[in-house]
Amino acid sequence: MELHQVLERLEGAHAQIERVSEICGASSISYGVLHYGDVIYAKSVGLRDQAQRLPADSQTIYPLASVSKGFLAAAVGVLVDEGKLDWHAPIRTYLPQFNPVNDRDLGQYANVIDLLSHATGLAQHDLLHIGPLGSIISDSSKLIHLLNALPTSNSHGSRFRRWWLYNNHVSALASQVLESVSEGTPYPEFLEQRILHPLRMFRTSVSMNRFSSDSNIALPYARLSDGSFAKLPFPEYLQETTHILASQGVTSCVQDLLIWAKATLERESWEQLHAKDKSDQPFSPN
Repeated sequence: MELHQVLERLEGAHAQIERVSEICGASSISYGVLHYGDVIYAKSVGLRDQAQRLPADSQTIYPLASVSKGFLAAAVGVLVDEGKLDWHAPIRTYLPQFNPVNDRDLGQYANVIDLLSHATGLAQHDLLHIGPLGSIISDSSKLIHLLNALPTSNSHGSRFRRWWLYNNHVSALASQVLESVSEGTPYPEFLEQRILHPLRMFRTSVSMNRFSSDSNIALPYARLSDGSFAKLPFPEYLQETTHILASQGVTSCVQDLLIWAKATLERESWEQLHAKDKSDQPFSPN
């Protein structure tokens, strides 16, 4: 298909994006397209700021929610690639206090791959950490102790490596592994130094704090039954001091995410051509 045909199809699909925005009650949507490694299309729908009637664009910053987890896996992969961390080494190698009381196999065998692939079987427990409007109601220093006390089984027995059970806070544990291996470098700082800045992703960060004075931010809204938008506060877990950042706290824009998409696709292609053992690849668990 010729490029002009691709662009025609994308332009024709824009009305559907507008419809999705309407159905979902989104204040704005920004999106872009890579084609053979080149950015060929970037467009936005709606307003980033309803009060000032400011439109969204490819540099508008949005919270990425669970898309953040891909950045965590890449950051861990950097340390694996440098030989400082092993995908298959037990978590207790790096965090000796990790030892869930309801399944000793978890403490003995669970590794970083289990954390990133949600294979630990540890119960979901968001309500023990996140309160109303995204407020944080637990102490990051107590994360491991809380994880150690969580249920690990159901009526079928142990869930460890038998059940896929989504859990935001095991991602937080993975970031603590990273921090212990990187000599205490905070995860947000590590991500910026080792991945974001080398890729020149300068409008991407962990937490909203860095962009507090930036006007090109998609403000949070709830769409009311009459079609109007009510502004909401940013969730507290997007602040720089919370342990939820690794799983949900990255903020970025379409312009930067297209750089990220290109980098990850090129890296994966390179690994497929050159890696003899896929288990040694930085991106393999994710």
